[in-house]
Amino acid sequence: MDSVNKLDRLEKFVALIVLFSAVVFLANCGSSSTSASTGTPSSGSNPGGKSVPGYGEGTGASGQTSAVKFLYANPLPGGGPYAASIGNNGMLTLVQGGSANNLNPHTLAIDPSGSFIFQTAQGYSGGTQGGIFVYAINRSNGSLGASTASYLTGQAFFSDVVDNQGKFLYAQGSTGVYSFSIQSGTGVLTAVPGSPFPAAAPSSPGFSQPATLMAVDQTNHFLYVSTSAGISGYTINQSTGQLTPIAGSPFGGSTVTDPWTIVITPTNSYLYELQAQNAGKLFGYSIDQTSGALTPLSSSPFSTGSCGSMVAPGTIGVPGPDNMTIASAGKFMYDNCGIYSIDESNGAIAQVSGLGPGDWPVISPAGDFLWAITGDQQACFHCDIGITTYQVNANTGALTPVPNSFVLLTNSEVGSVDSLAITK
Repeated sequence: MDSVNKLDRLEKFVALIVLFSAVVFLANCGSSSTSASTGTPSSGSNPGGKSVPGYGEGTGASGQTSAVKFLYANPLPGGGPYAASIGNNGMLTLVQGGSANNLNPHTLAIDPSGSFIFQTAQGYSGGTQGGIFVYAINRSNGSLGASTASYLTGQAFFSDVVDNQGKFLYAQGSTGVYSFSIQSGTGVLTAVPGSPFPAAAPSSPGFSQPATLMAVDQTNHFLYVSTSAGISGYTINQSTGQLTPIAGSPFGGSTVTDPWTIVITPTNSYLYELQAQNAGKLFGYSIDQTSGALTPLSSSPFSTGSCGSMVAPGTIGVPGPDNMTIASAGKFMYDNCGIYSIDESNGAIAQVSGLGPGDWPVISPAGDFLWAITGDQQACFHCDIGITTYQVNANTGALTPVPNSFVLLTNSEVGSVDSLAITK
């Protein structure tokens, strides 16, 4: 009898193990089935299988997703950037700026760590005092000093960008795209073999007309450059920084007159482009995640609607298109002329407000604040020029000027400000 009871208990134990295994198996199957039925790629990836970090775009700094700490502004007619620290309420406090011997600075590019600023300058009369200027950022307060180095000061440069790993700097000149490796810890630049790589000149490289003409995609595999011939696309060699033209490049040259400022969405799905002379049209392209090729969206171009100013008594005239900026959430895009919603399902973009924040808007990747160049009058010979801070409504994209946030930088009698950059 005792042996029978032992056998009975053994059989029950085995049955329990079998039952438990079946439950675990079915639970796992159910979980897998549910995930597969959604048809949605896992978070942080796209159909091309590459990781998409969701960096904020049009900020002047690469590889940024968090709230920002420092803001920099390019002065005219020349010199090093103005510098400011950013408080928790978005307000700016001026700190020591940079100094350099240059003329007509254009854009500012900051590496992902927020350690170095790379400033392009067009110069004057064939590139005199043009070039690329490097500044070390004091990470404790954001202050700058004298330029630590300058490169190719006889060349005119119109735009620049750092790749999302902080290894390479790309700068657009009159005859091509210059590529440099960045020495970690020092910011020293070394020309990449084969640089400069062929590309047409910008559409409108006129005096004091900068724009964001370069963008690295979210996966760090492709570089796009807005030129007079269209958008030139390149594959980035991750080891050397060398550039290889993407098949079919340049894109949009036959349909877009005067290609100008560009931006890539945080999902890496779309690239948008504004014309230099017509702020009424915004062109959209889908990005092939494998090849980097651009395909015009079927509903492109989109109307950018009206263009006005939301800061009384206004900005310095009605600024032309020079920068588009998108927070990491990717719901809204901002430019000089207003606020736009982005339909991620098809790339369609629509203006939801025709009141722009001012010139060269930049939004924190965290999506809480936006800054833009503004003035105290519509247009005059003797106007104060500086930066206004806006609070951003995450649900609607609406902007509200932060009271008493205007920070004076210069006066139009002696100079101006033509571009901004922010970093963590």
